[in-house]
Amino acid sequence: MGKPRIVIADADEAYIAPLQQKFIEAFFDKIDLEIITEEECFRSLFSAPQKMDILVVSEAFYSIELQRHNIENIFLMTEQSSDGQTSDLLVNKIFKYAKNVKEIFHEIIGSSSDSLRAKTEIKKQTQTILVTAASGGAGKTTIALGMAACLAQAHKRVLYIDAEFVQNFQFFLNNTTPISNELIPKFQVGNERLFADVQSHIRRELFEYLPPFRASISAYNISFGIFTYLAEQIKKTNVYDFIIIDTDSTFSDEKGDLIDHADKVFLVTRQDLYSVYKTNCMLGNINYSDSDKFLFLCNAFQTEYENTLLNAESHSAFMVNEYIHWIPECEKMHLDELAKVDGLQKIAYSLL
Repeated sequence: MGKPRIVIADADEAYIAPLQQKFIEAFFDKIDLEIITEEECFRSLFSAPQKMDILVVSEAFYSIELQRHNIENIFLMTEQSSDGQTSDLLVNKIFKYAKNVKEIFHEIIGSSSDSLRAKTEIKKQTQTILVTAASGGAGKTTIALGMAACLAQAHKRVLYIDAEFVQNFQFFLNNTTPISNELIPKFQVGNERLFADVQSHIRRELFEYLPPFRASISAYNISFGIFTYLAEQIKKTNVYDFIIIDTDSTFSDEKGDLIDHADKVFLVTRQDLYSVYKTNCMLGNINYSDSDKFLFLCNAFQTEYENTLLNAESHSAFMVNEYIHWIPECEKMHLDELAKVDGLQKIAYSLL
């Protein structure tokens, strides 16, 4: 099987250079990548029959005659905002300036994933992302759901798991029905078939998620450690690109195990003095020296209020990696709306 052939054709060299770099970083020598910046060269190339896997082409170079060639995926880069396909069958339209290069790259790859993955044999291992906070009300569930939604819209396979003792994430979903009672004994025992037993009960709303428990897990006599055990089983299957685990502020040895298991840990705080104090207390229980693994988010940031994270008197033991500005009435937002929040997009795309 030959390497996938990818052609990017656009006279705007400054625009296509970052896109070219993204393909090189992701696939290196596993693809044949061609860049065309002159219309005469483009016309000359297609004067003879061509076969390729992906063609990314500007409006200036495009013509319907291209569909006579053997091209599996055509992406038309337009300067006019218009979602979806063109009137030409099997041609996907992308508005060049509505998204950054990383988003455009993942849209192209996501739409071409079946043929591209088969030919490049590139399959990254599942990443487990833990989102937690030192105190309630920090907004970690909103962040975890927003990240999951952003990654799903970037064509990633995402599973969301709420690992709180009392679960309420279903507030943001259309289907609030709790998990089937027949699965409760499976979680109580936790054998090597747990994921196999649970898999058919997993639901989907933009991304996949484990349905909520009706009562607290302690009421069902379910150990918190079952979430680490389940995540380890799921990760071995490599079914998902990301497992997003949302957990509360309670700290225990079992939560420490979950932190150790995670590939990345997002610690959510607020800008007030109490939140900084609580986060400092939590950090006294873990080794957070790995700056690639542990990332700190200040949520619901408002410039008109004091930011005690920058106040020396707060004795903050950490540096904030990203500020997420206050989202008005975020509790009324649907998942696809959360996926459009700039701050949530930024942290989600940092994982790609």
